[in-house]
Amino acid sequence: MPGLDVRARALEQEIETELVKYLVRQAPLGFVIGTLTVAAVAMVLWNAAPQNLLLLWLVSIALLTVPAFVVVWRFTRATHVSEKIVSWQRALAISYGLAGAGWGAEIWARIRRKPENQ
Repeated sequence: MPGLDVRARALEQEIETELVKYLVRQAPLGFVIGTLTVAAVAMVLWNAAPQNLLLLWLVSIALLTVPAFVVVWRFTRATHVSEKIVSWQRALAISYGLAGAGWGAEIWARIRRKPENQ
C-alpha cells in the first residue's frame, strides 16, 4: 500500500528530526561539561606530563571541537531541518567524532610523562 509507505517514511523523518533536535538541545550543557573537564585534565596533568604535549593537546581539542560548535549553531538557525535531516545527522556524527579524536589524543600526554613522574 503506497499511502502507508509514505506515511511511514514521514513518521520516520519526524522521529529522526526530533532525535537530532534533542541532541542539539543538550549540546550547550555538553560543551560546558567538556570545557570544565578539559580544564581539570590539564590542571591534573600540568606537572605530570610534558607541558608542550599538554598545550598541543589543548590546542588540538579546541580545534577539533570547533566543528561541533559550528554544526550546532547552524542547526539552531536553520529552517526546515527535517527536509535534510540525514545531512544534519551526518554532520553531527562527523563533528562529534572529531571532538572524540581530540579526547583520544589526550592519551599521548599521559603516555609521555615526564621522567621524574614515572
